[in-house]
Amino acid sequence: MFLQKLVKKRSILIDGLQTSVSLEDKFWIALKGIAAEQGESVAKRLRGEESISELCHRKGIAALAGLAPLNTDSGQSRGAPQIHGGRRRVREALYMAAVAVTRTSSRFARIYRSMREAGKPAKLALIAVARKLLVTLNAVVRDQQPFHP
Repeated sequence: MFLQKLVKKRSILIDGLQTSVSLEDKFWIALKGIAAEQGESVAKRLRGEESISELCHRKGIAALAGLAPLNTDSGQSRGAPQIHGGRRRVREALYMAAVAVTRTSSRFARIYRSMREAGKPAKLALIAVARKLLVTLNAVVRDQQPFHP
């Protein structure tokens, strides 16, 4: 509860997409100061060049879309990894695409079915398929090669 009072959620626009940032006031002020020193907006400073270069890596692209499993550990407690953050619209679109593709006879549907048969929850399997779709789409764009199912 104490930390919730210190941390404030702020909404900014990065590359035309609404993104939220949760920071303590002192870090937000420091970030604004660094951006002002470099003649940049806070959004441009947060976006940085690393997010562009990370698009070539499957883990980086999954994190940017909010599809990478992140640990929810705190102190001695160990929680199950969860997805969060990233580009909400991209994540939602990929989730709906994953729902649709699992009803076909594609390799993505086979991945979904094998995870379900292994006892994985349906949403976990759908997120795995959404991540697989994103990695495949990223490879098609990166390599400029057509997709061959």
